[in-house]
Amino acid sequence: LFRSTNPVLLAKIPEYLQSLKINLLEGVFSANIDDASWKHYLDFEVEDLMKSISVFRGEQLRSLGMICKLAPQICFQMSIEWLKSLLSAHVAIGLVKPVTAEDLCSTFTPSMQWEKLSFYFERIVKQISIVLKKNDILMNDDVELLQLFLRFETKDPCIMSSLFKIMYWLFFYDTHTSAYLPEIITKLIGFIEDNKGPRSVSLTNARRFACEIIRKLSLRNLEFTLPKLEMLYKQVKHLLCNELMLTSFEKYILMDTLNFMSSKSKQYELQGVFLEEILDLVATVWLSAEMQKG
Repeated sequence: LFRSTNPVLLAKIPEYLQSLKINLLEGVFSANIDDASWKHYLDFEVEDLMKSISVFRGEQLRSLGMICKLAPQICFQMSIEWLKSLLSAHVAIGLVKPVTAEDLCSTFTPSMQWEKLSFYFERIVKQISIVLKKNDILMNDDVELLQLFLRFETKDPCIMSSLFKIMYWLFFYDTHTSAYLPEIITKLIGFIEDNKGPRSVSLTNARRFACEIIRKLSLRNLEFTLPKLEMLYKQVKHLLCNELMLTSFEKYILMDTLNFMSSKSKQYELQGVFLEEILDLVATVWLSAEMQKG
């Protein structure tokens, strides 16, 4: 069906995508068996139920992949609208009540919607990257989207993990990122600094994506980031001063970014200071009493 280019079929694609989105939201990913979408499943064995849901999810995603081949721009724009609706709703409502540990990453909060959007978005972006070139993708609302992203605040690491994952893909297509680079990088570094631990899987993923976005934006927009190199250097140095602030992987990403940028900017004096600081950190570890005992 979705291999046809019949105009009648193409006109129905937005309607079908909306139906697919509802299926994803109401049944395919729900992990809460008290949810209304589970009631007609309760007569089945759990194992059979999970197999059925897995098959249904696979069918939905295969359909989504085929639709992307026919109408990639429509699929992309609908995912953007979904993202904007979640960002706008959260910004409008704000943190009305304190968030408890039990509320985080649960099916009773918006985190499940973000997880579903992330899954949906990943499928679309992978398919679009096959059928279209980067310059063929049009983002009409990228400025508004960036502003919503900068205003967005939450304490739920599951939501931030999904959001950073989505934005990591979106920054590849966005054409107005450079105008907001200092604010974006400051927001990401602030998130890393404010969320030291304990390190759940979701928080670890969110921090990793934050570091990856910093590297991606910094190296892709060198003409805009090189003048801000000293600012970025001071922010990263502040993080590196606390041994417990960054994991080894996070340190590597940020230090590699600074090293590359300082080399490109030909600020060899700053690069020399930076490399000396890195070697001092390494020497401190290798010459420590614990390492000597080992």
